[in-house]
Amino acid sequence: MSASAPPPATPTRGPSSPAISTSRPPSMRTRAGSLSNGDADLRVITFLIKATLVSTVCLLILLSVAIFMMQTKPFKDLPIIGDYEPLMVLSGSMEPQLKVGSVVFIGRVDTDQIREGDIITFSLPVELNQGQPSGQTLVTHRVVAVIEQGRTRLFQTKGDANNDVDARLVDETDVKGRERFDIPYLGYVSHYLRGRSGFLILVSLGLVIIAYEISSTVIRVNRERFVS
Repeated sequence: MSASAPPPATPTRGPSSPAISTSRPPSMRTRAGSLSNGDADLRVITFLIKATLVSTVCLLILLSVAIFMMQTKPFKDLPIIGDYEPLMVLSGSMEPQLKVGSVVFIGRVDTDQIREGDIITFSLPVELNQGQPSGQTLVTHRVVAVIEQGRTRLFQTKGDANNDVDARLVDETDVKGRERFDIPYLGYVSHYLRGRSGFLILVSLGLVIIAYEISSTVIRVNRERFVS
């Protein structure tokens, strides 16, 4: 009598065996969700680009206005920044207090408030060889003495770097203002930026800033997508 072959084993799962799933793991976003997130990212990038462009343009405009305001000429209406008037230091008569190339900001002042030791800006006639006045210039020197002549106040001035006092006394009507503060070497910068090469540098700097902001935004968005 021949023995019959045992029936094939039926796969079984023990109480501790993990269940086998044949469904596709949810490892990818749906296409609709990806499109929605992509649109949101695009809106963010567009907004940042526009904001960067506007900020850069505004910065260039402000710089251009500031540089234009530095282009002052004596005895014309001086451009005013707030309560101050900017003037470029052209000589070293007031060094080391005011260095050549600095921009000094003067404020209008009542001449009764001017004291010895103050730095003032005043008009000074420019004379020809024949002694005839040919115009006026602005001078910024320190007051070393205040002289009262009746109802008139006169000021003896001197450059800090000069050995002698100024030859002319300054009438109070010639005083344009008193020094408030100064920014060293700003005049050199403004003079350079007024030229063509300086303008090109400003534009190039703006383009570099824009490119940097755009690339930073793209890198950040791609990194967030990769992490998620």
